[in-house]
Amino acid sequence: MLFVRSVEKKYMIGFDIDDDAAQMSYSMQAAEPETFSVSGDGEEMDIPAALCKKKGENIWSFGSEAIHAASEDGGELILNLLDNSLYETEIMVDGETYEPWALLSLFVSKCLSLLFEKIPKTQVGAMMFTSRRMDPQMVGILEKVQERLLLPFPVFFEPHEDSFYHYMLMQDDAFRKNGVLLYEMDKNDRMNVSRLMFNTRTEPVVAYIEKGAYSSLSGDDTARDMEFLDILQRELAMRHLDAAYLIGDGFKGGWMKSSVTYLLRGRRVFQGNNLFSKGAAYGALFKCASHDITEKYFFLGETRLKMNIGIYALNKDSEKYISLLDAGTNWYEAESETDIILENGNEIVIAMIPLQGGDRMDYRIRLDELPVRDDRLTRIRIRLTMPARDRLLAEITDLGFGDIFASTRLRWRKEITL
Repeated sequence: MLFVRSVEKKYMIGFDIDDDAAQMSYSMQAAEPETFSVSGDGEEMDIPAALCKKKGENIWSFGSEAIHAASEDGGELILNLLDNSLYETEIMVDGETYEPWALLSLFVSKCLSLLFEKIPKTQVGAMMFTSRRMDPQMVGILEKVQERLLLPFPVFFEPHEDSFYHYMLMQDDAFRKNGVLLYEMDKNDRMNVSRLMFNTRTEPVVAYIEKGAYSSLSGDDTARDMEFLDILQRELAMRHLDAAYLIGDGFKGGWMKSSVTYLLRGRRVFQGNNLFSKGAAYGALFKCASHDITEKYFFLGETRLKMNIGIYALNKDSEKYISLLDAGTNWYEAESETDIILENGNEIVIAMIPLQGGDRMDYRIRLDELPVRDDRLTRIRIRLTMPARDRLLAEITDLGFGDIFASTRLRWRKEITL
């Protein structure tokens, strides 16, 4: 294993956040992450995403204490911290109006204060936020939280599926031979399935996730067990997967009898609720350090760009590919800016090369109204971003050519469907 010196003896934090609860896991270098518990027995890992303000006083409680304070002391309970932030819903508390992201920041701050009683704040190398939803809007909210808290370490962002992948990278090699199942069931018995698959015919091995969803399981425990067994039998009839993870409140209660017995045949089965926060702690490590396992695998998750995007240009009379965006980049983080000199004409060609095979696709952009100049006397700037996972935005600016030709300030904007 290889690590950069900057993360030696540093803790990596995985902070899983959604509208109901938060969870924090932490690890030193590549050690198995430990999940923070607010109870002495180590069982209470979820911190309810709740705040409560004592009426007439600037005293705030959070988590389970907030729920207790609201019911026992008549405080004002604030829920839906994340959703209200995403929908920019101002919140009235005790006669005052608060920005929702400011209340979310207060909640995160109180969570981290508990964690920093266990690990030194000065010894934190990085933190990774993970959530079911991760897009520019979510990242923007969490960046506001980061700025408000003045955290003295790098903060990163990834969706749950990336945390799942990062967690599995650090498990036994045998689990990555055929693939891994992840079932998530909420308290209403709605169930999602994620299949983490590995294409071992490629080098590096390409990992990807297939997703599915099921309606709520119904009936008594026996009926639910039989319904889940039927789902598993259909799921595993055509493929053998090495391990299965069962997470979420819906799997509590010990109702899985026949279904788990079947699932255990030829594979390992794990149950718990802290996979994502642990995976996020590993994700923070991979952001800060080189590790030999990351050289062997390449992940193409739902939020990842699945093609290389660039342009071809002449270099000493031969065609050379210039990369602009690399496959594997999260679409909401995709951004590049490059200056080039046009060989001739008023057209550029953006090349899109699928990572998993398929023909190269060229998209031609004509720079209408660009002044006619001699060859190699036009410099342009190409900026690429992705407003959505399936759309590429190209913005091109005429820069002129030094003192010879002034910039016309012409700009072209083209949106490409991927």
